[in-house]
Amino acid sequence: MFNYNQGITAFTKVPELMDGVSYMKLRNEAQVNSGMKPEYSNNYINGTIKQEDPYLYPDVDWMEALFGNTAMNRRANFSARGGSDFANYYTSLAYYEEESLLNTDALQSYDASTRFRRYNFTTNVSMDWTKTTKFELGVQGYVTQTNLPGINPEEAFANVMQTNPVLYPIMYPGGIVPGVSSAGAQPNPYAQVTQTGYRNVFGNQIYSNARLTQDLKFWVPGLSASVMYSFDAFNSHTIGRTRNRSTYLLNRVVPYLDNGDMNLKLISQGTNDLAYSRENNGRRANYFEAGLNYTKQWGSAHNVTGMMLFNQRERVEAFAGSVTSSLPFRNRGVAARGTYSYKDKYFGEVNFGFNGSENFLPGKKYGFFPAFGVGWVVSNEDFFEPLKDVVSFLKVRYSDGFVGDGSGGNRRFGFLTIVNTGAGGYKFGSGTQTTSFGGTNIDSYGTDITWAKSHKQDLGLEFNLFRDKLTVVTDVFKERRSGVFLQRQSLPGYVGLNSDPWGNFGIIENKGIDGTITLNPINIGKDLNIDFRGTFSYNKDKVIDNDMPPQPYDYMERKGVNYLSYFGYVAEKLFTDQAEIDKSPNQSSLGATRPGDIKYKDLNGDNIIDANDITRIGNGDVPNFVYGFGFNVSWKQFYAGAFFRGVNGADRLINGDGVIPFNNSTGPERSNLFWQAEDRWTEENPNPHAFYPRLGYGAAVNKMNSYTSSWWVKDISFIRLKTVDLGYNLPKTVAKSLKMKSARVYFRV
Repeated sequence: MFNYNQGITAFTKVPELMDGVSYMKLRNEAQVNSGMKPEYSNNYINGTIKQEDPYLYPDVDWMEALFGNTAMNRRANFSARGGSDFANYYTSLAYYEEESLLNTDALQSYDASTRFRRYNFTTNVSMDWTKTTKFELGVQGYVTQTNLPGINPEEAFANVMQTNPVLYPIMYPGGIVPGVSSAGAQPNPYAQVTQTGYRNVFGNQIYSNARLTQDLKFWVPGLSASVMYSFDAFNSHTIGRTRNRSTYLLNRVVPYLDNGDMNLKLISQGTNDLAYSRENNGRRANYFEAGLNYTKQWGSAHNVTGMMLFNQRERVEAFAGSVTSSLPFRNRGVAARGTYSYKDKYFGEVNFGFNGSENFLPGKKYGFFPAFGVGWVVSNEDFFEPLKDVVSFLKVRYSDGFVGDGSGGNRRFGFLTIVNTGAGGYKFGSGTQTTSFGGTNIDSYGTDITWAKSHKQDLGLEFNLFRDKLTVVTDVFKERRSGVFLQRQSLPGYVGLNSDPWGNFGIIENKGIDGTITLNPINIGKDLNIDFRGTFSYNKDKVIDNDMPPQPYDYMERKGVNYLSYFGYVAEKLFTDQAEIDKSPNQSSLGATRPGDIKYKDLNGDNIIDANDITRIGNGDVPNFVYGFGFNVSWKQFYAGAFFRGVNGADRLINGDGVIPFNNSTGPERSNLFWQAEDRWTEENPNPHAFYPRLGYGAAVNKMNSYTSSWWVKDISFIRLKTVDLGYNLPKTVAKSLKMKSARVYFRV
């Protein structure tokens, strides 16, 4: 079988940035608001409007400079299967290629385009060595080749928000790179993706497993044994041919020499030569398991299965950067499961895991995690028969058990105390007669941490209506994680520890419900068919214990809320004038307050805004509610389908370059602006609910509006059309004439 797909990639949404003229006007406004002289004269702004000289009066849309409108991707797949009575095989080869939306410079002698290629292969062989012995071998993997610019595209994208539209043009004539940094950096975003050389990243991954299964029915009917060994390996190799070119800036006072040449000033000295570098990365893993399986049926009523499994896993980082990370990551365990069913009505299951990790102290390396489950197919009862025309299937199930986390948090071998022998020590003498002695201290304290446990409970309900036309599967679940790994937060500073020790202190609860609703194909008339599918999941977590000390006020408590909650000040509005500031709670502990600044809420009623007024202000960027729904419609040979996806209960704290105008960490003159900056507080339009507070120039002037607060927490709930399918199935007679079993033409977005 062979498949080929050709696709087009485009941005769903691109950040909209301010044009140069609007940027300069707002920058002037911010400087005047901060007691400074405006930087851009009306003549300069008018020159930009007229675009008399795009090199002297640049107005650059850096998003447009970096990215094109569309890119191509393609995939092809070939697979085949076959065999005989004693052996079967399956093989598959696949190719995928994706181009980037990043622009390139065709004048360069090297290829700096961003492009990804992947070659996948899969081979499975199954052989019956004897009537009771079966051998299976599977090998799959991929080879990748990625071409990238000399720097990461993420860095160039970040610099878009640090490069305002009038700072310099994209390039000067003759391929000369504009820049303003004298530190040798390459802040020009376009130059970063087109002038810094290229990198080739070669990667490969292989997964292999060999399984031998022996039927032991000659000894115990229904008993079989199996062993399996798996070897996985990943490797990557990066070759870099990179450079930093010299950068120049046009003299705005005397932009051109008498001969007409540009009067360019050298900003940073670079090179046109491509340097060479390489980087290697890789890991390998071994896995082994051996198990016994048993299945037995007595008559038509009783079914029993059993399983006992031993397994162990080892993973090694091939290019580890330290002795600790070079040591193998190892897990070992024994698992068992037993099931029983009676007349396909009543079901029961018990299982356990006895798992070990090298990460814990001897004597605490292993944890025991039992579980059980029961089920009842109510619709198979005799008394249910009269209801089957409406409810054709009904099943209730419940499971309860424990699982373990042996990661140890972010601290490997947490039972070991890490000592630093290069710490600061003490001195004897003074002046030229000083003698220094090194010191020793503890970097991280060892504790007797062990497995974290999760107690999971699930109550499920499955039912089909109207002779299986409508299917509903739903689960109500609860999880309580105890012994969660975290650093202590209740130890006071006067204890004198260099770092807080790790321990099994955290407790988190999670509750929710999820489900699937499926309307199986319904025939309407002779040729029209419709089906529908919807999914939903709602969950809410709560921190029960995080080892934090008691807070001065209940609203400051970080227990009893979800783990990813944002904490900060509650923003009420923007101050309208000085009179409102004078009669409001005092915010001077946070900085100087001006009209147009954010007004924070006094939560404890002491008429002072300080750290005691911090509370929960957001849910975090993981949604509580995730849902999706879609449908398919077919009429004769034509079909159409669509699927929608949405999330709710998620918000994001926006920050970083460009979010607060002219508050850039690399200097306010380097800030770019989103178009939303037009919606701001001004004396002429003192809107207390504008998107942005009043403009200020520099971090000090913007300090009052830079605190973490609800003003900057934005709802990110959405619903979107994820896929659309339109197609036509060729009639079987046409496909047959083309020497194909079936064929279709379709369009997918």
